Amino acid sequence: MQNRNFKQLIYIINIAFLLFTFSDCKKKPHEIKIREAIQANDYMTIAALCSEYKFEEYKTECESSLEKSIEEIDEIISRKQEIPFMKLILDPDKSLKIQELLKANIQLGIKYRSIWNETAEIYKE
Repeated sequence: MQNRNFKQLIYIINIAFLLFTFSDCKKKPHEIKIREAIQANDYMTIAALCSEYKFEEYKTECESSLEKSIEEIDEIISRKQEIPFMKLILDPDKSLKIQELLKANIQLGIKYRSIWNETAEIYKE
């Protein structure tokens, strides 16, 4: 009888542990993505993720990544002003990351999306 009660107790503890472990699954993929982006120093991805999801523990990384992203977008757009009759050909990965940032961050999207669509052309081999 004692052995049976012990097995039931272990079974209940295991079920409780699994429920506790997997109960917060929705946040984990985004936390994993931002950690990977921080390790890779991918500030465009960090800025896009921070715009979409609020990460209090990565506040300084989010702010600095957003600043770097804005500087890079401004730099690309200023190059366009130097040669206004042509579209700039950009790396597809960088262009996609900038587009994702403009979608995720409403304020940046309002400020830059129309200019960006006129400015950038994705390089295709």
